[in-house]
Amino acid sequence: DIGVTGVQTCALPISCLSCRWCAAESHPDFRIVRPAADEPEGSATETASGKSSAKPSRDIKIEQIRALTAFVETASHRGGEKVVLIMPADAMNQPASNALLKTLEEPSPGTRFILVTDKPERLSATVRSRCRHLPLNKPAPEVARAWVSKATGGDAKRVESWLAYCGGAPLRAVEFAKGEHSAALSGLLETLARLPGDALESAQQFAAHEPSEWFAVLQAWTTDLARCAAGASPVRFPSQSERLKVLARSVNPGSLLAFDRWLADLAKVVTHPLSPRLLAEDALL
Repeated sequence: DIGVTGVQTCALPISCLSCRWCAAESHPDFRIVRPAADEPEGSATETASGKSSAKPSRDIKIEQIRALTAFVETASHRGGEKVVLIMPADAMNQPASNALLKTLEEPSPGTRFILVTDKPERLSATVRSRCRHLPLNKPAPEVARAWVSKATGGDAKRVESWLAYCGGAPLRAVEFAKGEHSAALSGLLETLARLPGDALESAQQFAAHEPSEWFAVLQAWTTDLARCAAGASPVRFPSQSERLKVLARSVNPGSLLAFDRWLADLAKVVTHPLSPRLLAEDALL
């Protein structure tokens, strides 16, 4: 009777006792494993001065997987099954993935592991081979629009843009709408729409944001530009369709594909402590 939906934003009232425990992350038979950077505010490890000792990691580390040992080996508190939710599973570094593999090879009776990822190809082949694959389809666009509109109170135009940028994923769109990213998106799009222009001036505006923030926008912009260059319509930024089509007429497809590959390599280090200004200049130049 463990419902994992309680850990996400839910528009419905939670009345089940187990669901309330899950929502508070206090269910004795339920554990969530995620990167330290995704932990709720106030739960990160702090020093004696009350300040975080380091920037929260975007990886799931081996210590987090090893910490599950006692939970996995102990009998259920409520006489049912135990659930371990790992999300995103592709955030596990190699040592963590190897540690999990040992547990999956000799599973404890009554313990279920749920690995959530939108990048299953990043999981090790050995971990994937020991999992049952359950693809989850996105809801119909009209259902997603109605749900996001009710959850955020946003008007139809903004809801449409949030869903488009988030690939039609409603939970992600709600999270995006409630954060600072939504306010920053319009400014970043204005900067991109002015390109090609003064790349150094644009880089200064980009550097005012976290690299991971503008990187996601730049990557989505590049994908839409490639679609327009191939004669298709943009999917992430439909409101910028005219500008993207104008740019697509002068873009070199080979250079654009090379840049997309360069962005894929940059994704591996974009969260590292690099100079924000130099990183933005490198990307925009």
